[in-house]
Parts: sequence; structure tokens; C-alpha cells
Amino acid sequence: MIFDVVIVGAGMTGLMLAVRLLHGGARVALVEQEQPGRGASALCTGTASTLHMDMYARAEMARSTETARTYLETLEQSLVRMKAVLPADCRPQETSVYAYAMLDEDLPALDAQMLLAHRLK
Repeated sequence: MIFDVVIVGAGMTGLMLAVRLLHGGARVALVEQEQPGRGASALCTGTASTLHMDMYARAEMARSTETARTYLETLEQSLVRMKAVLPADCRPQETSVYAYAMLDEDLPALDAQMLLAHRLK
């Protein structure tokens, strides 16, 4: 068989890339030595998350509240799409996340970010 693209690694990035390429009409070979979606993707810390440090505050300050809201909505839509296109045995496990500050002086910025994220929804 002839392929347009060979993707090595069926982690979340490889799986999503394969799905996008397949929907675009490409002939894709996806190569994985273990179970898809379970290697580094299963151990990652927040790559499939809407909690992105202070990005909402930066987007709001640099552009507007609407830009920050669009950023959040885009992340949320990506998570929904990921769940819709991946087979059940390849989906990441959903868990709760916690945000914390390493230093007491960072708490106000963390609180502000969380309040902004809630306000954007």
C-alpha cells in the first residue's frame, strides 16, 4: 500500500494529526509500538486542558476580553472534538486538575486568573 503520510507515534498528537489528515483525504499510516494514547500522552500534565497558566489574562490585556473568551472556547472545542473523533480505547482519562502557587506572593495572580476564567464562561 502507498501512503501520503507515515506518522510514528500514536499518542494524542499523532492520533489527532492522523484523524485530521484522514478527514482531508490523505492516506495515512500510523505506527505505534504500544497501545495508542497510553504512552507519554497518558502521563502528560495538562496538554489536554483549558487551564493555561496566565494566558487568559495575557490575551485580555493584549487584545480584549473577547479575545480571551475566544481562546478559552477554542480550547474547550478542541477537547470536545478530541473526544468525538478518537475511539473509546484511545481517549485520555478525564481527571480533576488543581492550580496552585509555589509562592504566597503568586496567589493574587492565580486568584485573578481563576476569576477571569470563570467570568469568560
